[in-house]
Amino acid sequence: MHTAQRLIPALLLLVLAAACGEPVSPLSTTLDFGEHYLPGTYEQTLPVSNETNGSLTIESATFSSGGSYELVTALPLVMDGGAEYPLDFTFTTTEGLFGEVEDTVTLSI
Repeated sequence: MHTAQRLIPALLLLVLAAACGEPVSPLSTTLDFGEHYLPGTYEQTLPVSNETNGSLTIESATFSSGGSYELVTALPLVMDGGAEYPLDFTFTTTEGLFGEVEDTVTLSI
């Protein structure tokens, strides 16, 4: 008898900014991909806003452990002042992966 293994993926987003104040919103948040029982790729979009009047560029994304998570949005991403942009992430499960799967991604501006 095969029992389903529960998988609970979560991704923490951190933004590193050289500018003063809070140029990007949110500065940190958690993406919850929900519970998954089958291997596959799951998508999640996070809106990110440029809170300044000028343009900002997200130069890079670094994952602390890598592997299961990926930023699909192409970088560098130039964000106009006051505008909101979607950041698309994927979480990919594999056979035998179960439990809580967490990672942290740091975006550099």
